[in-house]
Amino acid sequence: MAYRRVRGAILRLVRRRALSMALGFAMAAPAAWLEFSGRYSSWWMEGAALVADPVEIAAALSAGRVPVLAPYRWLRGADPLPHSWDVTSDSISAWVAGQVGAARLVLVKPSGAGGPTIVDPLFNSVLPRHIKATIVPADRIVELPKAIAAPAI
Repeated sequence: MAYRRVRGAILRLVRRRALSMALGFAMAAPAAWLEFSGRYSSWWMEGAALVADPVEIAAALSAGRVPVLAPYRWLRGADPLPHSWDVTSDSISAWVAGQVGAARLVLVKPSGAGGPTIVDPLFNSVLPRHIKATIVPADRIVELPKAIAAPAI
């Protein structure tokens, strides 16, 4: 019953164009501010560093911080992928893994995910052959440390 009420409220909200646009802007504005202002040093998570390119990734790692990639500028400058809905975070992750010389790529997918369409159509063509890709569904997230620690073959 609660699900139907929430669903109805969301549908009513979406039908009010001005309100839904204002809400969308309010949710997107903080991300855009971080991305375009260049205020990566004010990242909010302790021990993490918001990074935008390979140099910043290396600097964060050497400082003992966890790099959190905001790839917009890097992708915009290199323009390595087609401008298509076939490109998702899967292909972007594969491209980034190749650029940083990774031996392994671990993707976390929604619970119950599986089958041939688990990754986007361009993923296999973007992923360099030397990189081993592993997919961990969210309902088996306990397997993530094992996937990360597994040797790349």
